[in-house]
Amino acid sequence: MRDALWVAGLLLVPLFGMWIARIEFVQRLDVAARIAIQFAAGIVTLTALMFAMTVIGVSWNRTSLGIPLLIIVAFGVRRHRRRLESGSSAAALQTAPIILFVLYAVLTARMTCADLLFFWGPKGQVFYLVGGIDPFFLGWSNHYLMHSDYPPLVPLLYAFASVVAHRFSWWGALAGGAVFYAATLAAFHGLSGKGRFTVLFAAVMALGYSVGMVAGGADPVLLFFECIALCALTFAPDDRGAQIVAAIALAGVAATKVEGALFCAILIGGYVIVQRKVLPALLQCIPPFLLLGGWLLYARNHQLLDQYTRAREPLVGNVGKTLLTTLQVASYQSLYIPWLAALAPLTLGRRWRRAALPLLAGVASLASFVVIYLHSNVDPTFWIRSSAERVLLTPLMCFAVASAAASE
Repeated sequence: MRDALWVAGLLLVPLFGMWIARIEFVQRLDVAARIAIQFAAGIVTLTALMFAMTVIGVSWNRTSLGIPLLIIVAFGVRRHRRRLESGSSAAALQTAPIILFVLYAVLTARMTCADLLFFWGPKGQVFYLVGGIDPFFLGWSNHYLMHSDYPPLVPLLYAFASVVAHRFSWWGALAGGAVFYAATLAAFHGLSGKGRFTVLFAAVMALGYSVGMVAGGADPVLLFFECIALCALTFAPDDRGAQIVAAIALAGVAATKVEGALFCAILIGGYVIVQRKVLPALLQCIPPFLLLGGWLLYARNHQLLDQYTRAREPLVGNVGKTLLTTLQVASYQSLYIPWLAALAPLTLGRRWRRAALPLLAGVASLASFVVIYLHSNVDPTFWIRSSAERVLLTPLMCFAVASAAASE
């Protein structure tokens, strides 16, 4: 019962993002995509609120969180036009078997991310028990491998669901992987308007999720935000509403994982190169800069900085071994089928200019991960084999979006 209540807490989060439905661009989306966008906005809103409460010393509980969240919900409530895009029901029926496959894999622990047990789960559990972000827990030397300065979005989300259920739920965290997978599909379908590509996108990402074993970790959350930002700027680059949606999603990207900041830089830089619009790009930087900047200031004040200082380290890795191992792991134990499936439709596409941004983002992300692996001063084989199948899901997602964008 508590596990179900924990998941119910997770499913409450779209209510906190209802304010974004005031944007006309969001109102034009189908219902499933609109809920997915509200989910993303709700997570960012919740993260900012819980972080601010920690900074000012207010402990989290149902009352202290509930009152401001009710005010946010009341602000977001507004009557607006509801319209279903044609083909949304067909896409839902076509992707339902794949979603059920992912749900089965998640709930039978076949897709469990090891980082849930040693990283994200303990942080979320401790933050819930303490009623705030605990710098002493993060800074303890025995917890070094938990990475003290990792962005707090996922642990905060887990802590919120724990406040609702009055305990942390390991099974609930696993189920969240399926929730974010389904939300990512809904966002892709609604923002791209490519119903026939939604099934391909669902299959490619499901294979990557299952082999990468991402359930309970931060990767499904990161890919959810990345997909929204990328699709919004790819399929509606000139729409102000889409730019706002992308900016909110990029705030979520930056606050989810360390490599999220890199993706923000890649996507915004690519947007400037492809669209040649500097001012909208600068405005999109504001939400991720504020959210991540606030966290880094907090981490600096509590002597927690760790991973964000690694960029200054020299490239010391074995280039040959790094490239070979990354190439081996990238096969996803299936002869590179996900990559082939994601890229094959590009050969039939004609709208290459629209596909330029996701292609650029995919190539740059792929190259950046190899560069990151080259910063290892020891044999990088274990590091690559234990993480590459998860982090390479970002360029894989970008290439799938590029194929959809290139189609008529």
